[in-house]
Amino acid sequence: MGPGGNREDHQAGPRRDQGPGYVGFERCVLLTVRVTDEAGRPVEGAPIRRLDDHGRVWTVVHNADAKGEAKFYVRPSSTGLLSVYDLPGIPAESAGQPQVQYRAAPSPAGDV
Repeated sequence: MGPGGNREDHQAGPRRDQGPGYVGFERCVLLTVRVTDEAGRPVEGAPIRRLDDHGRVWTVVHNADAKGEAKFYVRPSSTGLLSVYDLPGIPAESAGQPQVQYRAAPSPAGDV
């Protein structure tokens, strides 16, 4: 709804090389993080969030699989923070949350 409750219709305009309604997305880089315990064993179900330095907003949780891995798609050359988040008894965004910085590859061919 627009101002005053009026309905506003919006349509993407055609591009010369695409039909009407074309929406393009930048190719992303696959970022894989592995969570292990002190003995090096994978931690299945570990709740991991990503914070992109550009947007400064945490993603929803991606839970680690049986290999302790969680995957995120990120912008090429982006940087940010990965955190095991929402651990019982440790306040969110506190120094007690395990965190690691990342820097993504400059192109999808160089997935990290």
